[in-house]
Amino acid sequence: MITIIDPDGYIYWVKTETGLIQNLTAMWMLPAVIFAFMSFRLRKWLPDARLGSWMLLMVFGSIYLGGEEISWGQHWLGFSTPDWLQIVNEQGETNLHNIHNVEWIADNVARALLTIASAIAIAAPLWMQKKGIDPDPKTSFHAWFWPTRDCMTVAITMFALRIPEKFLELFGRESPMIMDVASGGEMKECLLSLFIMIYLA
Repeated sequence: MITIIDPDGYIYWVKTETGLIQNLTAMWMLPAVIFAFMSFRLRKWLPDARLGSWMLLMVFGSIYLGGEEISWGQHWLGFSTPDWLQIVNEQGETNLHNIHNVEWIADNVARALLTIASAIAIAAPLWMQKKGIDPDPKTSFHAWFWPTRDCMTVAITMFALRIPEKFLELFGRESPMIMDVASGGEMKECLLSLFIMIYLA
Protein backbone atom coordinates (compact mmCIF):
# COMPACT_ATOMS: atom_id res chain seq x y z
CA MET A 1 0.00 0.00 0.00
CA ILE A 2 2.86 2.40 0.79
CA THR A 3 4.07 1.99 -2.81
CA ILE A 4 0.87 3.77 -3.91
CA ILE A 5 0.52 6.32 -1.10
CA ASP A 6 4.16 7.43 -0.94
CA PRO A 7 6.35 5.91 -3.71
CA ASP A 8 9.36 8.10 -2.87
CA GLY A 9 9.14 7.26 0.83
CA TYR A 10 8.83 3.58 -0.02
CA ILE A 11 11.98 3.66 -2.16
CA TYR A 12 13.94 5.54 0.53
CA TRP A 13 12.83 3.46 3.54
CA VAL A 14 12.63 0.07 1.86
CA LYS A 15 14.68 -0.20 -1.34
CA THR A 16 17.82 1.93 -0.87
CA GLU A 17 21.18 0.71 0.39
CA THR A 18 20.22 1.85 3.91
CA GLY A 19 16.61 0.69 3.60
CA LEU A 20 14.71 -2.01 5.43
CA ILE A 21 15.42 -4.91 3.06
CA GLN A 22 19.19 -4.34 2.87
CA ASN A 23 19.45 -3.90 6.63
CA LEU A 24 17.36 -6.99 7.38
CA THR A 25 19.54 -9.02 5.00
CA ALA A 26 22.61 -8.07 7.02
CA MET A 27 20.89 -8.28 10.41
CA TRP A 28 19.79 -11.90 9.89
CA MET A 29 23.48 -12.75 9.66
CA LEU A 30 24.21 -11.59 13.23
CA PRO A 31 22.25 -14.38 14.96
CA ALA A 32 23.42 -16.75 12.19
CA VAL A 33 27.06 -16.08 13.16
CA ILE A 34 26.22 -16.57 16.85
CA PHE A 35 24.40 -19.86 16.24
CA ALA A 36 27.19 -21.18 14.01
CA PHE A 37 29.92 -20.14 16.47
CA MET A 38 28.06 -21.70 19.41
CA SER A 39 27.74 -24.94 17.44
CA PHE A 40 31.44 -24.83 16.57
CA ARG A 41 32.42 -24.30 20.21
CA LEU A 42 30.26 -27.28 21.23
CA ARG A 43 31.53 -29.41 18.33
CA LYS A 44 32.77 -32.20 20.61
CA TRP A 45 29.11 -32.90 21.43
CA LEU A 46 28.15 -33.18 17.76
CA PRO A 47 27.79 -36.70 16.33
CA ASP A 48 30.36 -36.21 13.53
CA ALA A 49 33.71 -34.38 13.51
CA ARG A 50 32.96 -32.96 10.05
CA LEU A 51 30.17 -30.85 11.53
CA GLY A 52 32.70 -28.75 13.44
CA SER A 53 34.41 -27.79 10.19
CA TRP A 54 31.03 -27.16 8.56
CA MET A 55 29.97 -24.81 11.37
CA LEU A 56 33.28 -22.94 11.19
CA LEU A 57 32.68 -22.46 7.47
CA MET A 58 29.19 -21.17 8.31
CA VAL A 59 30.71 -18.65 10.74
CA PHE A 60 32.99 -17.13 8.11
CA GLY A 61 30.35 -17.43 5.38
CA SER A 62 27.75 -15.58 7.46
CA ILE A 63 30.23 -12.85 8.39
CA TYR A 64 31.12 -12.46 4.71
CA LEU A 65 27.50 -12.29 3.52
CA GLY A 66 26.48 -9.81 6.21
CA GLY A 67 29.57 -7.65 5.75
CA GLU A 68 29.25 -7.55 1.97
CA GLU A 69 25.58 -6.59 2.18
CA ILE A 70 26.36 -3.41 4.11
CA SER A 71 29.70 -2.89 2.33
CA TRP A 72 31.47 -3.60 5.62
CA GLY A 73 29.75 -0.71 7.40
CA GLN A 74 30.09 1.87 4.64
CA HIS A 75 26.32 2.29 4.26
CA TRP A 76 25.96 2.88 8.00
CA LEU A 77 29.10 4.87 8.80
CA GLY A 78 29.46 6.72 5.50
CA PHE A 79 33.23 6.31 5.03
CA SER A 80 34.76 6.68 1.58
CA THR A 81 35.78 3.79 -0.64
CA PRO A 82 39.59 3.52 -1.01
CA ASP A 83 40.70 4.82 -4.41
CA TRP A 84 42.22 1.49 -5.51
CA LEU A 85 38.94 -0.29 -4.76
CA GLN A 86 36.69 2.35 -6.25
CA ILE A 87 38.46 1.95 -9.60
CA VAL A 88 37.71 -1.78 -9.86
CA ASN A 89 34.34 -1.84 -8.08
CA GLU A 90 31.35 -1.47 -10.40
CA GLN A 91 29.34 0.51 -7.82
CA GLY A 92 32.29 2.28 -6.19
CA GLU A 93 31.58 0.55 -2.87
CA THR A 94 33.73 -1.14 -0.23
CA ASN A 95 32.87 -4.73 -1.06
CA LEU A 96 34.14 -7.69 -3.07
CA HIS A 97 31.02 -8.88 -4.85
CA ASN A 98 30.92 -5.87 -7.21
CA ILE A 99 34.56 -6.06 -8.32
CA HIS A 100 35.09 -6.53 -12.05
CA ASN A 101 35.82 -10.16 -13.00
CA VAL A 102 35.17 -11.30 -9.41
CA GLU A 103 31.42 -10.68 -9.29
CA TRP A 104 30.55 -13.96 -11.00
CA ILE A 105 31.98 -16.03 -8.14
CA ALA A 106 31.68 -13.62 -5.19
CA ASP A 107 28.02 -12.87 -5.92
CA ASN A 108 26.43 -15.02 -8.61
CA VAL A 109 27.92 -18.37 -7.59
CA ALA A 110 27.19 -17.78 -3.90
CA ARG A 111 23.60 -16.80 -4.67
CA ALA A 112 23.16 -19.84 -6.95
CA LEU A 113 24.46 -22.21 -4.26
CA LEU A 114 22.08 -20.73 -1.69
CA THR A 115 19.19 -20.99 -4.13
CA ILE A 116 20.00 -24.68 -4.64
CA ALA A 117 20.16 -25.11 -0.85
CA SER A 118 16.70 -23.52 -0.60
CA ALA A 119 15.34 -25.97 -3.17
CA ILE A 120 16.86 -28.82 -1.15
CA ALA A 121 15.17 -27.41 1.97
CA ILE A 122 11.84 -27.98 0.26
CA ALA A 123 12.60 -31.34 -1.35
CA ALA A 124 14.72 -33.11 1.30
CA PRO A 125 12.22 -33.16 4.21
CA LEU A 126 9.41 -34.28 1.90
CA TRP A 127 11.58 -37.01 0.38
CA MET A 128 12.74 -38.25 3.79
CA GLN A 129 9.16 -38.31 5.06
CA LYS A 130 8.05 -40.31 2.01
CA LYS A 131 10.89 -42.78 2.50
CA GLY A 132 10.34 -42.98 6.25
CA ILE A 133 13.83 -41.66 6.97
CA ASP A 134 14.18 -40.00 10.38
CA PRO A 135 17.90 -39.50 11.22
CA ASP A 136 18.74 -39.28 14.91
CA PRO A 137 20.47 -35.97 15.82
CA LYS A 138 22.42 -37.82 18.52
CA THR A 139 24.17 -40.09 16.04
CA SER A 140 23.60 -38.84 12.50
CA PHE A 141 25.64 -36.36 10.46
CA HIS A 142 22.70 -35.99 8.08
CA ALA A 143 20.32 -34.85 10.84
CA TRP A 144 22.53 -31.79 11.35
CA PHE A 145 23.71 -31.14 7.80
CA TRP A 146 20.53 -31.19 5.71
CA PRO A 147 17.90 -28.44 6.09
CA THR A 148 14.85 -29.46 8.08
CA ARG A 149 11.16 -28.59 7.78
CA ASP A 150 11.87 -25.41 9.76
CA CYS A 151 13.46 -23.96 6.62
CA MET A 152 10.66 -24.89 4.23
CA THR A 153 8.38 -21.88 4.71
CA VAL A 154 11.00 -19.24 3.93
CA ALA A 155 12.33 -21.31 1.00
CA ILE A 156 8.85 -21.67 -0.53
CA THR A 157 8.16 -17.97 0.03
CA MET A 158 11.38 -17.01 -1.74
CA PHE A 159 10.46 -18.98 -4.86
CA ALA A 160 6.77 -17.99 -4.77
CA LEU A 161 7.50 -14.26 -4.64
CA ARG A 162 9.41 -14.45 -7.92
CA ILE A 163 6.66 -16.25 -9.86
CA PRO A 164 4.58 -13.15 -10.80
CA GLU A 165 7.69 -11.26 -11.95
CA LYS A 166 8.91 -14.17 -14.07
CA PHE A 167 5.40 -14.66 -15.51
CA LEU A 168 5.18 -11.01 -16.56
CA GLU A 169 8.67 -11.19 -18.10
CA LEU A 170 7.39 -13.90 -20.48
CA PHE A 171 5.06 -11.27 -21.95
CA GLY A 172 7.68 -8.52 -21.93
CA ARG A 173 5.99 -6.59 -19.14
CA GLU A 174 7.43 -5.10 -15.96
CA SER A 175 6.04 -5.73 -12.50
CA PRO A 176 3.63 -3.02 -11.31
CA MET A 177 4.82 -0.74 -8.50
CA ILE A 178 2.57 -2.49 -5.99
CA MET A 179 4.60 -5.70 -6.55
CA ASP A 180 7.96 -3.94 -6.47
CA VAL A 181 9.01 -5.25 -3.06
CA ALA A 182 9.07 -8.79 -4.47
CA SER A 183 10.86 -7.92 -7.70
CA GLY A 184 14.60 -7.83 -8.29
CA GLY A 185 17.21 -9.59 -6.22
CA GLU A 186 17.04 -7.65 -2.95
CA MET A 187 14.09 -9.50 -1.43
CA LYS A 188 15.53 -12.83 -2.59
CA GLU A 189 18.82 -12.01 -0.83
CA CYS A 190 16.91 -11.03 2.32
CA LEU A 191 15.02 -14.32 2.36
CA LEU A 192 18.20 -16.28 1.64
CA SER A 193 19.78 -14.65 4.70
CA LEU A 194 16.73 -15.53 6.78
CA PHE A 195 16.99 -19.09 5.44
CA ILE A 196 20.62 -19.34 6.63
CA MET A 197 19.71 -17.99 10.06
CA ILE A 198 16.84 -20.48 10.49
CA TYR A 199 19.03 -23.33 9.23
CA LEU A 200 21.73 -22.54 11.78
CA ALA A 201 19.20 -22.00 14.57
